[in-house]
Amino acid sequence: MLTRSLGTSTQNIVRQHQLDKTQDENKHPFVSYDVGDHLKLRTFLRQIGKGDKLQAKYFGPYTTTEEDNELNYVVIALCGIKENEDTVHTSRLAPYHVSWNSSFENYVNVHGLFEN
Repeated sequence: MLTRSLGTSTQNIVRQHQLDKTQDENKHPFVSYDVGDHLKLRTFLRQIGKGDKLQAKYFGPYTTTEEDNELNYVVIALCGIKENEDTVHTSRLAPYHVSWNSSFENYVNVHGLFEN
């Protein structure tokens, strides 16, 4: 009797695990970046005494130098904020698009960062 209920509970756990896995995969789609892509990085550093609402959540541009595994990338800053490489999870990365009114646009034009 005990072994039968143990087998049933094990089957229920395995079935629920598979259901949770498929629901999680549907909720969080797989994201992939190529080496050399320009990205912005989400940081959680905030200025003391300032509201979080109006502070920038993303900083960049960063470029990918290598893929550590399918969820982590090694990135380096393009605008000289930091000189070292960081390994970052894909949940903290987003594609970087240069806006037309960006103050960074002048920096890009002077240094030619996005030219091929």
